[in-house]
Amino acid sequence: MKKTQTTFVFVVLTLSIIATSVKADNYGKSTVYVNIPSDTSFTLTVLGCSGSNIIGTTEGGATSTTGDISFNATTTPENNINAQSVGACTQLQSGATNPIYQYDPTGNVPLNFSLRFENALPAWITVRAGGVTYGASCSGAGVNTVQIINTYTTVAYNIAQANCIANVTLTADVTAGASAGITSLGSLYSRSQKA
Repeated sequence: MKKTQTTFVFVVLTLSIIATSVKADNYGKSTVYVNIPSDTSFTLTVLGCSGSNIIGTTEGGATSTTGDISFNATTTPENNINAQSVGACTQLQSGATNPIYQYDPTGNVPLNFSLRFENALPAWITVRAGGVTYGASCSGAGVNTVQIINTYTTVAYNIAQANCIANVTLTADVTAGASAGITSLGSLYSRSQKA
């Protein structure tokens, strides 16, 4: 009987060792990162001027462009007055192929661009934006025709970060109630947001 018990104990121990080695789990690990593109920087070119790399992240820290914009009416009332660049560069906008603004994303995400005036406009003027997109990667992108007021309005959308530019035009209508002389409309802010 002792031999049977010894054999039995030996078999149980052997099976235990085999079962332990078969059951042994091995573990490895890797660190996983998720990169969400978030660079919404862009270049804004005012017609006839050099481009400005826009890096301001708040309205208070907004990057100034190298040119300003003027609407020069010849009479009142007058409609569809084309914008022109003034200051360091002077050139009259002539349609979407020669626009007052060009938005060119330089970051790593497609962008939507919005405009707003710093203050409410005088009752005698209305300013509109419109335009087209240009480039090989503009599928699904576009430019809206909208009135620009003192709250952000999306003008261009889904502008790709490579090979897509938004050509944005500005036109103004002035009524007979406009005062003679030069009136400042204040700052026109451009904002980029991830599309």
